[in-house]
Amino acid sequence: MKLEKVTTASKWYLMCIMILGFLSIQQGSASVPSCKLKAVIIDGEWKNVQLSVGPITPVNASICDGFLTIQNTAPDCDISICILNNQGEIVLQKQVVAENSAYIVLSINHLPAGDYQLELTNSFGGYLYGSFCRD
Repeated sequence: MKLEKVTTASKWYLMCIMILGFLSIQQGSASVPSCKLKAVIIDGEWKNVQLSVGPITPVNASICDGFLTIQNTAPDCDISICILNNQGEIVLQKQVVAENSAYIVLSINHLPAGDYQLELTNSFGGYLYGSFCRD
């Protein structure tokens, strides 16, 4: 009789472990991007408190599934984001305060297919730019 209780308890324990393992696999796979990540090549000069002026740009950008992601490794200033179309018209403009500028995600799903210019500026006179294609 003890053997049956141990076997039942072992089965229950094994089933719980399998369910938790399955859930962790599902959660881990949900964070993997399902799109082809396209880097936006950034150029310009970024002036800020931490770096003053230097050859290393603390900002990078990428496009994935209709979203523009901007990562800022030195989030110490407000950032102005501007996207222009081929005619030089502003199609998206956003101000981001320093506290929220480390990781910025903007939807570009509303933009028609074409080439665009990304411009980033800050209050220290920093100016970065790059171009990307919206498929």
